[in-house]
Amino acid sequence: METIVYMSGTRWDSLSGTDKMLATSLAKTHHILWVDHPVPLTSYEDVRRHLVRSLRGVGEDVATNISRLRIPALPGVSKPMVRRSTDVLVRRCVGAALDRSARRIAGIVNSSPIMLFPSRRPEGTRLLHVTDDWLAGTNLMGFTSSHLIRVLEENIRSADAISAVSEELAAKISRFSGRPVEVLPNGCTPATTPSGSSRSPVVALVGQLNNRLDLDALESVAATEVPLLIIGPRADGDPVVRSRLDALLSRPNVDWRGLVAQEDVALLLQSVSVGITPYADTEFNRSSFPLKTLEYLAAGLRVVATDLPSTRWIDSPAIAAARTPTEFSQLVLKALREPTTRELRKDMDATARQHSWDSRGAKIRGLLSAPTVEGLADDVRPTVDHALLTRFNLPSKGFESLVRAKDGWLHNRVELFERYCLPSVRAQTRKGFHWIVYFDPESPKWLLDRIQDLSADGLFTPIFRAEVSADELLSDIEEVTGRQTQNLLTTNVDNDDGLAADFVAQVQDVQCSELPSAIYLSSGLIKGDASVYLRHDDRNAFCSVRSSWSAPVTCWSAWHNQLSEIMATEEIGGPPAWLQVVHGLNVSNRIRGRLVAADPFADRFPGLLDDVATVRTLELVRDALFEGPVRLLRDGLRSAIKAATIRLLGRSGIDRVKVFLGQSRREIE
Repeated sequence: METIVYMSGTRWDSLSGTDKMLATSLAKTHHILWVDHPVPLTSYEDVRRHLVRSLRGVGEDVATNISRLRIPALPGVSKPMVRRSTDVLVRRCVGAALDRSARRIAGIVNSSPIMLFPSRRPEGTRLLHVTDDWLAGTNLMGFTSSHLIRVLEENIRSADAISAVSEELAAKISRFSGRPVEVLPNGCTPATTPSGSSRSPVVALVGQLNNRLDLDALESVAATEVPLLIIGPRADGDPVVRSRLDALLSRPNVDWRGLVAQEDVALLLQSVSVGITPYADTEFNRSSFPLKTLEYLAAGLRVVATDLPSTRWIDSPAIAAARTPTEFSQLVLKALREPTTRELRKDMDATARQHSWDSRGAKIRGLLSAPTVEGLADDVRPTVDHALLTRFNLPSKGFESLVRAKDGWLHNRVELFERYCLPSVRAQTRKGFHWIVYFDPESPKWLLDRIQDLSADGLFTPIFRAEVSADELLSDIEEVTGRQTQNLLTTNVDNDDGLAADFVAQVQDVQCSELPSAIYLSSGLIKGDASVYLRHDDRNAFCSVRSSWSAPVTCWSAWHNQLSEIMATEEIGGPPAWLQVVHGLNVSNRIRGRLVAADPFADRFPGLLDDVATVRTLELVRDALFEGPVRLLRDGLRSAIKAATIRLLGRSGIDRVKVFLGQSRREIE
């Protein structure tokens, strides 16, 4: 029997939700290695008891064909100083379990918003299953949005396939990742009420009591004095929500049972008449797929639910959708009065069978058995005139002129261009683009000869100008591209940096809501002497601008971090799309981001990371706990000083200060 690794967003002994039900269904055909959500050692006795076994990758058998691997974490798991160490512990425990496994790994399902896929890639497909709108749910999950985005981007990069629980969420993740996303909704366990069994005129609510609920609707139902059975624990961190729940649960017509075993929940639902799903109309809930709605139908109950996309998607005559609290309570009273006909019962049973957990498990098996997407070439004909733009050694003023005047700068720049920039553009999987490289007409003869050799294959078009005006730039682009389509796409590429092999394809595939729009592929790598760092930057220098030829605008219309001030912006997450190289003659680049191993990114940047040293676990921990925070502090201080200088001297004042300091340093040397 092969193994499926299931990296869960919960612990095994938590409420029986999406992850536990899917894992149980998958266990009918596979051995399941269930990976717990990381929790602090200090808070969970069982995690402390299993610590050594967890670090060795030894799980505990908890159900038929299911082994549970607990993941320890340091106290303050959501704190910036701790969560990087959590990444290391997750990969240590899961990696050890994979090393110990004698079974073939059929695949890895990752439904956790904070756990990364294992760094070592076993056989089998990696499926990222997004169970909630993690981008909109930071307040509910206790993690910062930047951390959740970082984990999501890295997991998207590692995943062979992506799925989400609702059409709304699948569309959102697809826009974020630039990749197709399968819809894999929650399910239910089909059940039928025994013939002749009686039901009481009671309304039931199942699930956690938290701030996802529409308390106005729930209070409106309670105010009708109908018997209300509430099953589920409280998770009311908000004081206002806590106070309102206190008042609601103290009403004489409300029977609150708290946490109840799953099998007992099923028995209780057989005795009531109506199930309710009163969710607040929020961005987070609009992307969700509440488990309880299908569970009610499987138990033979009429349902009253908030009018959310998932409610409409189920499309059952047994579900009544409400838009206001008053309408919600009125529909509940109506559902209690109306009998459940044989035809309606048949529809409920058919819906439950159609959306069973076993059907969801079958879809996951299909996704895990599908071929991976790694290494597939992309040679789609472009529908836009796309020009990469590079300033090689154009004469410049201010601080940059001091940098370019240093001995050896031009020779060093040619070496970097041939080492990183040129091969990365040549390696693009989509070839439908043009590349213009601007050179100083006063360039030395040795460089002119080298340019002739490098451009002989037509990869780039060299153009010699002392400066490039907006009109000249557009004229050059039109001449080089031939203006064959209705739209123009331009991308800035610095001559000492590199692109991921699918960079052009990703940028060309972005669907802009309006034109012109700036496009940023926000995830990239920063390379030092022998190490590489993962960086998220929504205003990076690898900016692109899409516009119409009737009103053309380019990526050089403003500084890369100021394009959003003059046009709409599209920020696209996903795997690292660019490589910024830090070296001794940079104008402004420096090490930023999080230290990572280079191996997982090697295929995206062919040949560009060959000289990066192997990173040891201790180095990752040291960077996460000490060196990374120091860089964050440094960058924060630099940003504060820069902002203060701009307020005092204006934007041009920054350059004047750099020139002064640069000249002073040269005089001292």
